[in-house]
Amino acid sequence: MKGKIGLEEHFAIQDTLLDSKGFLPESLWAELSERILDLHGRRLRLMDEFGMEMMILSLNAPAIQAIPDPKKANELARKANDYLAEQVKKRPDRFQ
Repeated sequence: MKGKIGLEEHFAIQDTLLDSKGFLPESLWAELSERILDLHGRRLRLMDEFGMEMMILSLNAPAIQAIPDPKKANELARKANDYLAEQVKKRPDRFQ
């Protein structure tokens, strides 16, 4: 590893995936959706290939920020945070 750390590297859960869809051409959607849902497969291979030691993960946007109902926003935030905690626990040497 070269000690590179990626900051604010996006991930998504199924509930937030479509929030990212309008930010790029439709022809790239399949690629982006695969990448932001994957944490332990291709992402780790690409990290290794490009010398990235660690990623600081961040939920894709707008996700929680776009939910006006505080109860619904809190539920989704909890779901995303719980998922992220499970994934980071599997590879704390690579993800934070």
